[in-house]
Amino acid sequence: MSIVCSKCGAGMAAGEKFCGECGGPPKEDAGTAEAVAQYEEVLRDFASDGVLEDWETEELGRLRGELGISEATHAAEREAQAARAKAEAEPRANAAREAKARAEAEAKVETEAEERARRPAWVQPWMSGWGQDGHGPWATASVSGMVVTFRYCPPGTFLMGSPASEEGRNNDEGPQHEVELTRGFWLGETPVTQSLWQAVMGSNPSRFQGGDRPVEKVSWDDCQQFLSRANGTLPRLQVRLPTEAEWEYACRAGTTGATWLGANSAAALNRIAWYLENSGGQTQPVKRKESNPWGLHDMLGNVWEWCSDFNAGYGSQRAVDPAGPASGTERVCRGGTWIFGAGLARSAYRFAFDPGFRDDILGFRLARGQ
Repeated sequence: MSIVCSKCGAGMAAGEKFCGECGGPPKEDAGTAEAVAQYEEVLRDFASDGVLEDWETEELGRLRGELGISEATHAAEREAQAARAKAEAEPRANAAREAKARAEAEAKVETEAEERARRPAWVQPWMSGWGQDGHGPWATASVSGMVVTFRYCPPGTFLMGSPASEEGRNNDEGPQHEVELTRGFWLGETPVTQSLWQAVMGSNPSRFQGGDRPVEKVSWDDCQQFLSRANGTLPRLQVRLPTEAEWEYACRAGTTGATWLGANSAAALNRIAWYLENSGGQTQPVKRKESNPWGLHDMLGNVWEWCSDFNAGYGSQRAVDPAGPASGTERVCRGGTWIFGAGLARSAYRFAFDPGFRDDILGFRLARGQ
């Protein structure tokens, strides 16, 4: 292997740093790479046990001199080899990264497709969660950071009102008449709680304070403000008050008695409602009593619940999707309250108030169309 001056081309001895003719630096020919490879083969052999003995170090020094390899040359060649290896590896690394990204994207698409395939047909964009249990389908929505659970009420037909033989019956509960609801709807699993009202409205008007108690002292008009704000927090939420027919249909949940347990006896009401005899003179936290067959809690007792309808008497004719009269002076409320007795804690019992009236017996429940 020959070494020449990089400026004038004159021959130079191994290890000579400057040309004797012009003072220029050496230039190694193409043999340098082969010499370095030969040297590194010996180096790997010597260093195979992880330690270089003194004689091995001396032999490596002698070999560098014989091959004309300087320490700088050796280091430069190793750097060049590393650069070449990196340059060759980079396209492979990029290709591997791209392949991994494609695989992850394809897996995500497949996962989403599988998830969509597993979703029930009734799942909608407003739902943050969903499922089905012994009571039927349920769904959750996130409203101002609060999770609200809804229960599905399927379309169907029922007898609205009470028979003349029902104990405690009022005249405005008749005549009993057939009602058909052609569209299913979602109804809040519980009355609106104080925590939810506070989250949406920023205040709590209730007399009996407690985050998991039903909000009370809210008028029908107040409820409209709440609904407007709640719908503004979540696109497609579209909550509203239930119609009176929807409320009674959901309360009965396929049953025909005074309550869904049959009679409105003390034994029955103690299982499902907070009313005069067990409330302790105040509202109680929601969902502490048994639900009805559709998974709805506190449909009877605790607080009366506003409905969307103006108050009016019943007719005897069959009705389809009734929504009450177009005008009136009072709005309907349903369900009985913590302060009244068993006679008011019945599925058919009706009452009404001025839409601006507030009291600690009045709350409401969210509804949503199918």
